[in-house]
Amino acid sequence: MTEARGGIIRDATGTVVARLKKYIGRNTNNVAEYFGLIAALDYAETRGVRALRVESDSELMVKQMRGQYKVKSGDLKPLFERAKKMAQALDSFRIEHVYREQNREADELVNQALDETGRPGAAKTPSAKEATRRLAGRCRDGRLELTEPLDLPDGTEVEILLKVKN
Repeated sequence: MTEARGGIIRDATGTVVARLKKYIGRNTNNVAEYFGLIAALDYAETRGVRALRVESDSELMVKQMRGQYKVKSGDLKPLFERAKKMAQALDSFRIEHVYREQNREADELVNQALDETGRPGAAKTPSAKEATRRLAGRCRDGRLELTEPLDLPDGTEVEILLKVKN
């Protein structure tokens, strides 16, 4: 199980332009990998980037995104479909597998995200009655769209606190 995702965004010259990290709660490594991919695709989309090359140490995700493996997991299917749709909107998208040793900077960001929770390596366990979760989103055509999936049971009440970023 993993609780955070991290990624490094570089420009065409190899210069780091962003470090993306986020606590995502208790999830499988594969879910975390897809959250990271979607974060990179969202970063590209919101900044008008038309070509993206992704390096990931998740061989499963890379092969699924390339169409070499089917997506069988119910947890991964919606993430895969979202990532695939976002990738297809780009002029150019490449995804390559790299070994974990080549992905140390992203792993460090995951550790930083966990450290920032104040409980490194431990899952946050909110009460059953009330849970707080921070989600990213953007406004399109007057509607708020979340940039990551959120599955809630019918009838769940939510409170939305908006923080507008320019």
